[in-house]
Amino acid sequence: MNGYGKLKSFIKNEVYEGNFKDGIKQGIGKYFYSNGDTYKGYWLNNLRNGFGILKYNNGDWFEGIFIKDIRNGIGIYYEKKGEEYYYGEWVNDNKEGIATIDNPHWNYIGAVKNGIRLGLGFLFYYQNVYIGRFKDNMLDDEGTIIKYKTEEEKQMELEKEWIKKYGFKDPNEISNNSKFKFYSINKYLSY
Repeated sequence: MNGYGKLKSFIKNEVYEGNFKDGIKQGIGKYFYSNGDTYKGYWLNNLRNGFGILKYNNGDWFEGIFIKDIRNGIGIYYEKKGEEYYYGEWVNDNKEGIATIDNPHWNYIGAVKNGIRLGLGFLFYYQNVYIGRFKDNMLDDEGTIIKYKTEEEKQMELEKEWIKKYGFKDPNEISNNSKFKFYSINKYLSY
């Protein structure tokens, strides 16, 4: 068979719809697996080869490059359960290389091996940043954490400084007879 066609396997209960060359899947086609997974993309010699989209029956999906039926090259993987996106390199069906991983709790940019964070990377979490090494998916001792301070935290630190330095909490608590004079910086700044 050559050209466009449809092939149904009654034994496996699977369907291929797409291009054929000499009776084998070749070119662009869709494959419907018996477990509910679907693949739409390029085929070569009956194998997924080239760009394709694989949707799993659990809601996960992969969009990227296949070589000889396995994920190899650049791809995006979405995991529905953890609402996590992996944008990066794949080697022999494993997440491996440089990647960005995003989920609702943190974002990571850096090295990945066998699907885990390993090596140099950046972890952004709750408006904080860790820059450094990862080992077995965990922060290693060699790194720096840059902590974001909320306005409330900044105000608390300022109040602690005032209490320590001047013995009172708020500049407004100072009487007019005080030797301290306060000026609003806003009247000197114009934007």
